[in-house]
Amino acid sequence: MADFVKRIDSSEGTLAFMFTKIYTVNGIIFHVSVFRHSILTVFHMEERDGSWTVVAKPKAPEWVNEFLDLLSSAIKEKLSRS
Repeated sequence: MADFVKRIDSSEGTLAFMFTKIYTVNGIIFHVSVFRHSILTVFHMEERDGSWTVVAKPKAPEWVNEFLDLLSSAIKEKLSRS
């Protein structure tokens, strides 16, 4: 079950990015999943140099980069409330 969901309006409608926190020996990462065109996309995000970014594996499709700043802000906001 997701820890939180960030809904983002796009030209294709509203996308619901579902974030699940994962604790690792290197710190927290987030497993992110989103449906687009009936296809489930899954990727991970971790904090690097003060911003949350997509990690190399599993690699997110290029269209996710359009929302990267909003996703990073959503994680920062959620963690600041915790």
